[in-house]
Amino acid sequence: MCTSKNAEKDVPDSVAWRAAAVGGEWGLMLFPYTLRRDTHRGHIVWIAESCFLIGCYGIGVTTEEAIRDLEFKESRGLAYTKQLRIPPV
Repeated sequence: MCTSKNAEKDVPDSVAWRAAAVGGEWGLMLFPYTLRRDTHRGHIVWIAESCFLIGCYGIGVTTEEAIRDLEFKESRGLAYTKQLRIPPV
């Protein structure tokens, strides 16, 4: 469930709201997301999952990598829905 929390203080299973300026270090996140740690074949991975865009998630070895992956997928997904003329969320 998505609620407003500070991800920097409690990274696992917390919600982060990123509102950096366009072109900033992290880009622009439009929706809140959950950030959790998991294991895959004995390796720790981080998963950033959008709270509003169902099925939109990013995976990385670090939290930053997972967030960047989610940012990229979020922007590509929104661009694709715009191209198909699907109304925004």
